[in-house]
Amino acid sequence: MTQQRKDLAAAIMALATCDPPIGRADWAGAMQAEFTVLETGRLSWALGCLATALRWRAPGEAAYGAALAGSVYFLSTTMYWLLWQVMASGLVSFDVLFGRQTELIAVVQLALCGLLGFQRPDRRLVSALALGFGPILVGLARIDGFRHLDQVDPGTALQWVGALTTLGLGFVAAMLGAGLRRRRLAA
Repeated sequence: MTQQRKDLAAAIMALATCDPPIGRADWAGAMQAEFTVLETGRLSWALGCLATALRWRAPGEAAYGAALAGSVYFLSTTMYWLLWQVMASGLVSFDVLFGRQTELIAVVQLALCGLLGFQRPDRRLVSALALGFGPILVGLARIDGFRHLDQVDPGTALQWVGALTTLGLGFVAAMLGAGLRRRRLAA
């Protein structure tokens, strides 16, 4: 086997065995130990171990992906519908709703970032990015399919400033959620 293929096999094996899920560390160690003594078939062994590691991680990643996508959908679509339903039912006047809409959405967005940070502390930045930019991108796509991005108007500029602010605050909220998880596990 050439040195390049050995390096590729070692890199794949390192990827397969890095940070295994809880309860799989012994298996990952055994796979790595077996890999180190192999003289032939190292690449196929590493690929098989990578496939196994992906199967281990798939349920957790699928749940996180669904929670992330659901959060973006809720913020970009369902929450606005709920706010309009509250207004239409007469519980809150249009002026009050319109005046407090931004704060309410920001609080919900930060709460979702915190919950996602609690669920997946290792994905804090991804959670903040998705919830910071996802709803605005959905909104821009809904308006006119991104055709007006070459025109800078005050409303769009304010939306992007809001998204950047939410991104920073969302990351802080995700960090707080991750910290709560660490404290819970330490207790």
